[in-house]
Amino acid sequence: MKNTIDIVVCVTMLAFIVTLFGCGKRNKSPSHNKVVAPVDLDKPVKNPELVTALDAYTNNPSPEARTTLSAKLNKAIFLLPMMTDLAQIIPSETDPGQGTFEKGSLLKVFIATDADGNLLLPLFTDGASIRSWTTQAVTTLVLPAQDAWGFATTEGTYSGVVINPGGHNLELKRSELEKLKTN
Repeated sequence: MKNTIDIVVCVTMLAFIVTLFGCGKRNKSPSHNKVVAPVDLDKPVKNPELVTALDAYTNNPSPEARTTLSAKLNKAIFLLPMMTDLAQIIPSETDPGQGTFEKGSLLKVFIATDADGNLLLPLFTDGASIRSWTTQAVTTLVLPAQDAWGFATTEGTYSGVVINPGGHNLELKRSELEKLKTN
């Protein structure tokens, strides 16, 4: 299942990401007009249960292992690496190390290709998995599974995703993502 993955950088507009995901939920309190992230951004993203399921499926691709893997995939939080060298970032006045992308900023989202040259969205279970794939300095977009599936299946850009392309290299075709979106 190990395919050669080429690293390509694709430029996308932040407006697409904002439109697609809404960048979190707004706090309904009238005194707070703050966007709330769907996950705790103060904790590193790690997916030990998914990594265990990936290992099990890699070693024994049985129907039972696939069922377990599918369940863990849908509960995962993924990292999508991107480069923000062309982005205009407004530093947060209250949260050091955080900021907001200026509307219209350009983000370079990494992409991968499968053996046939089809574009795949690379998703990662943790920072170490990104570092095993690229040595470039990256920023990450944190995506709950359903948002990741939506990102990959909207607009028709990607044929699917690849989870941990520098390691497990699990490719999921668009049809598989559509099934995961309904579970």
